[in-house]
Amino acid sequence: MQYLDKSDTRLKLALQVTNTRMWEWNILTGKIAWSERFEQLFGVSPGTLKETYKGLLKQIVQADRKLVIRTIARAIREKNSLHH
Repeated sequence: MQYLDKSDTRLKLALQVTNTRMWEWNILTGKIAWSERFEQLFGVSPGTLKETYKGLLKQIVQADRKLVIRTIARAIREKNSLHH
């Protein structure tokens, strides 16, 4: 377990240093984990985003929502990650 704690700490540091935003969605549980910078992108305080797919969609402007839904659906269908 200690190794996982170190890996988590390293990931958080790497995200902070590189100013990278990240989110991870466990499709089986429906839970989404956000990086702190990802929350800042939407202008919300850390820990306030609802950790669900619906919570993600609520943060995306209406004009872009359909594109995001299609992109995620395609990634699921093709079993690919969404890396940008």
